[in-house]
Amino acid sequence: MKSTITAADSAALAAATAVAADKSTSGTVRSSIAQEIQFVLGGRLPFVKRIETLVRGYVCVSMFFLIRYGILECGVAPTVGAFAVMYFVLDFYSGVLHVVLDDDWNMNVPLLSQPAMEFQYHHHIPDDGCSRPFVEGMGDLNFIVGLHLALFTALFVRGGSQDFMLLTAGGWKMVLAYWGIWNHRQAHQLKSKRPRWCTYLQNNGIMLSPAAHKVHHTPPHDDEYCLLGVTTWPVTWLGRRNLGSIFWIALFLGLTALDTICASRLLSMVFAR
Repeated sequence: MKSTITAADSAALAAATAVAADKSTSGTVRSSIAQEIQFVLGGRLPFVKRIETLVRGYVCVSMFFLIRYGILECGVAPTVGAFAVMYFVLDFYSGVLHVVLDDDWNMNVPLLSQPAMEFQYHHHIPDDGCSRPFVEGMGDLNFIVGLHLALFTALFVRGGSQDFMLLTAGGWKMVLAYWGIWNHRQAHQLKSKRPRWCTYLQNNGIMLSPAAHKVHHTPPHDDEYCLLGVTTWPVTWLGRRNLGSIFWIALFLGLTALDTICASRLLSMVFAR
C-alpha cells in the first residue's frame, strides 16, 4: 500500500518528540515519546492509502438495502424508525470503537495495530482528515464495513431471505458510519472552508461541533468519543472506569455481532404488520 504522508506529518514527527505524559484507556502511563510516534520513527506508515472502489461499492450496497428492502419491502415508516434507532446504535458503536483504537495496548494487537496507530497519530495532526480526500477518509472504514456486510448477508441468507428489517437496519448503520466520518471531518475543518449548512447543523447540536470535539483532543483524550454525539455520556462514563483493554475489545466484538440484529428484532416487533 502507498503512503499518504504529508508535510503536516513531517512537522508532527518533529514536534511530537516531547509528548506530555498521558494515560490510555487501559490505565497505562504513556512514555515521553508516544508509542505511535515511535512506530512511525521506526519506519511504519502513519497512514495507508485506502481502496476507493470498495468505498463506492459499499455506499451503493447500503443504499440498495435501504431502498429495496427498506422502503419497498418494510415501508417508509419502518425505514424512518430504523434510522432513528440506528442513529443511537451507530453513535454508541462509534464511541466504543474509538475507545478501543485510542488504547495504546491495541497498537500491538493484530488487525487493530494499524488503525489504532492511525487514530492516535491523529491526535498530533488533528487536521489530517481535512487534508485527505473525503472518499479516502470513508475508506478508513473499509474493513469494518466489509465485515458488517458479510455478516448481514450471511444472516439474511440463513434466515430464508425474508429478514428485510435486518438489511434495512444494516443499511442505516453503514450510511450513518459514513455520516460520522463527515461529522468528524467538518469538526476539524476551518470555518471558512466548511459548508454553511454544516455550520448551521453544528450550531444547533445536530452535527458534532468543533468545540465539543476539541474536548477529545485535549489530554487525556477520555471524553467525546462518539462521532454523532448523542451517546457520549455512557461511553465516557465507562471509559473512565479503567475496565481494561480486553473488556473494550469484547464489547466491540459483541456489538459488531449483535447490535444490528437486536435493533432489527426490536423494530420488527414495533412495526409488525
